[in-house]
Amino acid sequence: MAKKQISLPEIWGGIECTVNRLRDIYIDQVELTGHSHRIEDLDLFSQLGITKLRYPVIWEKVYDHKSKKYNWDWTDERLNRLKELNIDPIAGLIHHGSGPYFTNLTDPGFPELFRDFAAAVAGRYPWITFYNPINEPLTTARFSCLYGYWYPHLKDDLAFSKAMLNECRGVILAMQAINEINPSAKLIQTEDLANITSTKKLRYQSDFENKRRWLTYDLLCGMVNQKHPMWKFFIDAGIHKTELEFFIKTPRPPDVLGANYYLTSERFLDHHTRKYPRHAIGRNKYQRYADVEAVRVKGSGYSGLYNLLKLMYARYKIPIAITEAHLSCTREEQIRWFYEIYNTSKKLNAENVEVRAVTAWSLLGAFDWHNLVTKIEGVYEPGVFDIRAPKPRQTELGNLISHLASGTEYANPLIQTTGWWNRFERFHFENKEAASIKIHEPVNISEKLNNIKPLIIIKGIETFAQSYEEHCIKRGIPFITLDKRAINVYDVSQIEAVLVKNDPWAVINIEDFNDIDKAEIQPDQCKMDNVVAAVNIGTICAKMGIRYLSFSTDLVFNGNRKEPYIESCEVAPLNVYGVSKAAAEQKILRNNPSALVIRTGACFSSKDHNGYINSILKKVENGRKVTVPKDIIISPTYTPDLINTSLDILIDGEKGIWHLTNRGSESWADFIMKLVETSGYDCKYIDPRSSMDIKFIARRPNYSVLTSEHATLMPTFEQALSEYKILLNLAEPVKEKF
Repeated sequence: MAKKQISLPEIWGGIECTVNRLRDIYIDQVELTGHSHRIEDLDLFSQLGITKLRYPVIWEKVYDHKSKKYNWDWTDERLNRLKELNIDPIAGLIHHGSGPYFTNLTDPGFPELFRDFAAAVAGRYPWITFYNPINEPLTTARFSCLYGYWYPHLKDDLAFSKAMLNECRGVILAMQAINEINPSAKLIQTEDLANITSTKKLRYQSDFENKRRWLTYDLLCGMVNQKHPMWKFFIDAGIHKTELEFFIKTPRPPDVLGANYYLTSERFLDHHTRKYPRHAIGRNKYQRYADVEAVRVKGSGYSGLYNLLKLMYARYKIPIAITEAHLSCTREEQIRWFYEIYNTSKKLNAENVEVRAVTAWSLLGAFDWHNLVTKIEGVYEPGVFDIRAPKPRQTELGNLISHLASGTEYANPLIQTTGWWNRFERFHFENKEAASIKIHEPVNISEKLNNIKPLIIIKGIETFAQSYEEHCIKRGIPFITLDKRAINVYDVSQIEAVLVKNDPWAVINIEDFNDIDKAEIQPDQCKMDNVVAAVNIGTICAKMGIRYLSFSTDLVFNGNRKEPYIESCEVAPLNVYGVSKAAAEQKILRNNPSALVIRTGACFSSKDHNGYINSILKKVENGRKVTVPKDIIISPTYTPDLINTSLDILIDGEKGIWHLTNRGSESWADFIMKLVETSGYDCKYIDPRSSMDIKFIARRPNYSVLTSEHATLMPTFEQALSEYKILLNLAEPVKEKF
């Protein structure tokens, strides 16, 4: 008997194209990510090998408010380029919006106005086959008319009901108009793939939300009749039955169900509110309760994508596409998430659940979704490309997607360990009502597991190495830490033997002689540690095809510049330590052009201050005076930011010299005083002086501020101080990192 051929899901792409309205302000993600002025992004997307692209033909943008006419110039140029690239656009006409200024989601004329726009789109682009007229109608109606987050900022059942019915009626009328022009046009209807669980006292609320979650598809499929659980809700809210009968008489089932699935899509409701943070507490008409991610609660009944897609397919028997698959997290977690979703889709296809595609969303990342785009804060989360660079920089997620799109093997060892959502440490809370459940045990990543290639950390600075270990544990990255007892970094043959034995995918070298003044007294030892050892390790890594990361310093510069140093600036160190680092940079990259060398500034954190900063804080804590230079300007660097960002770009395969510091500059005196104050100590013990008065042994540059010509990836110094304060338990966290 012939083996059944399993249908592989296609790889689609999408850009975050929300245009939501806050009062009289429109927030446009295409503008925020810069795609509005970069048509060349489309060529980058094409190189990934994607077959379809969710792309904006947004009503609010095409309609010109000044001329009161449609302006097609931008859309013409982009859609024609997609046509040349043989990428099928999935045209999105409203994305979490409410239309131009003359209408809104509760306007009785909204569906017909939207239909007219859809007809205009189809008339101008009759060759477009795939449409997503309104993205996530249920989510948009909730956020705009039930919670009041977005325009028209209403908070009642009637407003929600009007918005929901207007959107779905608009979808049906739009597809009727489109199909009159292009009978082969297909409806890909997106919606959040939600699931709600709860404690027993809140079962009524979770049951209601689980019935409501299918509302978009139920309305379009003509399933909302008098027996439907939401019929009474609409009637009680004030909707006339004739408005509901429209959907029974004029159904338009989607050709493809677009499931948008996030780890935040599944929620857990708990009436025991005391154990939850304040921002998680809300209420309905009857009681207060916590609303949190189900994945974070032990015993929550978290379902996962596999079970929810089976449930969806059983309900509708319509092909499915995962139309959004994104995780705002560290790089290895992003690739694990997408890879898991892809493999889940393959598994479902083998079980006759038709999953046609998985969408890389969002290709260019997104802004301010941490606050549901209710404020403009400029908080960016990267996607397949990172736009914090002169041009979008492809991340390792893009490498994964290219392999999946082409059907070739993807061999990154980091996908062999489980994502945080499958590890024990995902739990922040516990449902006391639940029976014990089977959970994934945490991976023991302090040693090599089976055949998983580890990351090797060669340590010199003990606390810095410990920070890397802690971050690797948190990120699920298998690692091995080696010191001089385990590896002779001055002997290339011994280095090679250790690397052959442990077979790492990358090596991070933290072996460092970092006492700047002591280096003036012991220049030979400084050279051995900072040059000979670093170059030896890099040379063997090049020979074996292993990624290599080594650290350098802002002290390779002489301070004569009046603006921040970039990577291509000429080095001119003033002291032995800086000379050793400059020499190491040159020799490492000469022997290993694929090496990554990171220059950074003065590091601080709640755990692993460098010796100089730690000594200052200890003196202040004990009420002793400390003199610090007020005329030396630096880039302070928060160690957790440095470690997470360095791991991300190492995984991305970046190479050459990179500057990584927190954005901003401070004098040493201002930096120390801010750190002292944030740490809860008294700044009266800080005595700012001229560096000449302090009489350092080693000469320092008066200005060594760093920025990058490659990309600006680190948060600001003020943001780092806020995080530092949280970790000192002196402030409440605003949100989770993961």
